[in-house]
Amino acid sequence: MSCRLTAARLGAPLSLILALFALAALPPAGARAASLPGDWQKGADMTSWWNDDYAKAPSDQALAALRNTGTTHVAFVTTWYMDTGTSSSIAADGQKTPSDQALLHAMATARSLGMTAELKPHVDVRDGTFRGAIHPADPAAWFSSYRAMIDHYASLAQQGGAGVFVVGTELTSMSENRTDDWRQVIADARSRFSGQLAFAANQLDGAEAAGFWGDLDYIGIDAYMPLDGSDPNPSVQALANAWYQRGYVDRIEALHNRYGKPVIFTEGGYESRYGTAASPWGGAKGASAQEPQASAYQAMYCVWSQVSWFKGIYWWDWRATPDGGDTFTPQGKQAESTMRAWNAGTADGCPAINRTSPPAPAPAGGGNVSGNQSAGAPAASIRRAGGARTTVSLRARRAARIARLSGRVRRGKASCAASTIVTVVERWDARRRRWVRSRTLKARTTANGTFALSTRRLRRGTYRVRATVTGGSCGRAVSRQVRLHVT
Repeated sequence: MSCRLTAARLGAPLSLILALFALAALPPAGARAASLPGDWQKGADMTSWWNDDYAKAPSDQALAALRNTGTTHVAFVTTWYMDTGTSSSIAADGQKTPSDQALLHAMATARSLGMTAELKPHVDVRDGTFRGAIHPADPAAWFSSYRAMIDHYASLAQQGGAGVFVVGTELTSMSENRTDDWRQVIADARSRFSGQLAFAANQLDGAEAAGFWGDLDYIGIDAYMPLDGSDPNPSVQALANAWYQRGYVDRIEALHNRYGKPVIFTEGGYESRYGTAASPWGGAKGASAQEPQASAYQAMYCVWSQVSWFKGIYWWDWRATPDGGDTFTPQGKQAESTMRAWNAGTADGCPAINRTSPPAPAPAGGGNVSGNQSAGAPAASIRRAGGARTTVSLRARRAARIARLSGRVRRGKASCAASTIVTVVERWDARRRRWVRSRTLKARTTANGTFALSTRRLRRGTYRVRATVTGGSCGRAVSRQVRLHVT
């Protein structure tokens, strides 16, 4: 049965009836729809590990489905290979590496759908070594081989009309103290590609190890930082709070402030399993479940959509040949609905977020160091197998305008040797009102776990120093910051 409602029957003016209907269509108070900034890159990483997948109909259909979610940017992953973690050359695999023709087809299809295309080259290692932990026997030969790969894909990205090109992905061990090598890679890419350039660092440690962000257009982070491990299915609020309480927002903001570059998450993702927020890089042990993945998506949107210098997320991964299961892909899952809602500006409102950051550790002995006074502090530490913790202490002394730095690495109560120590010295720039990297020093510990090193002559001003254990059998740990005043 139908019923027609007219202004005459209600005895009210038509304008009042229309106004009442308009009010009824509004969301209730406190349920304001969430949306993304206008310049946000609504991205996804599209993956294939076969030479012609990107040129096939299922890939075209997957791209159309991705565009239907409101996605505006798509990064196509292509992979070259090393045989072992110490190999000094990189090469395409005739079967696994997407062909140039397939990549050009994929970029053209994405552009025809109204999306910005991006190329994102990866390096994988056949013996299972993680790309962020490779140590080529001949680093110079490796960089020569790597530049050949990047030069090839920069030219292909230009040919395919890409808007963004990623010059490297998660190559942490090859980024530390190799700024000049990467500047050459970046310069070569710029000579071939007229769009924007990014590097995809492995989490925050990788981003902080790189010293070449100033040469790029974006600071890119593959953002698999652990959030909440106390609950296998944490709330959106708990996950959003963790971004602040674990210090991630502060550390990323420090990178932005240091280099003056916008930040994007070149990868962000979670498996559709319980416990995925505790180990977002993969390997969650819980049963299959879509809600934890969707909640982590919602939390990431809620946090980062409110940060003015943050410009977008590329979700890992949208597959050229969909096969969802409990893997990272959001295809056909609750997380896809979350993507759609945020891209359309109709997402559920966000919970109240506690934006309180962890307290900054103060150096023992009361802060600034001058004359021949010294300061040291216990390290932030990690727990190793067997329950022992790795810690690194740091002391600083000033002799004239030279800083002498020393400390010790311990595992539990015992000294721990065979570690690499990297100390980062930053100077406060009063004009720009931010910390600027002044020195990066590297040393090895002695047999009893101690280390000592000195800076060159420093300018007058206030400095802060932090030491990081980056290698060896002791594990990884970071000292608290020590401040030093040079007069």
